[in-house]
Amino acid sequence: MKVTYLSSESTPNVASFSDKVMGEFPTREQLDAFILSLERQRHGVATVDVLEGKAGEVCLNKLRKSVEGFLDAVLGDAETEMLHAYEKAVAQGRIVFAVPVTAATRDEVVRLAIEHGARNVAHFGTFVNETFEVGQP
Repeated sequence: MKVTYLSSESTPNVASFSDKVMGEFPTREQLDAFILSLERQRHGVATVDVLEGKAGEVCLNKLRKSVEGFLDAVLGDAETEMLHAYEKAVAQGRIVFAVPVTAATRDEVVRLAIEHGARNVAHFGTFVNETFEVGQP
């Protein structure tokens, strides 16, 4: 599995795919356990993008600014609000992840993320945004 730690110079891959699950972990240990579970489950998930620290905050800010006008016009502001929430989470020391998903992998990725303590878990699809709480999907 390819894990990419995005820097402030990165062009976020999270912008290059429309179906993704994003969320935040309070600790590196939780993120590592989540990634290990994805690898063990062999769901066909090949990539995890990780945004943390000042570099992650800058990267999320760039992403939000690059898409907010279009998304606000088409979808309302749900995705830009979530990106802003992730930006704040990273500024507060949490770790944000993004995983490209398919219809076949989405529910399992969401389940594993929540199972490992992820917060603010959301699926961003083509013209579809969903947020998940503990006990979902």
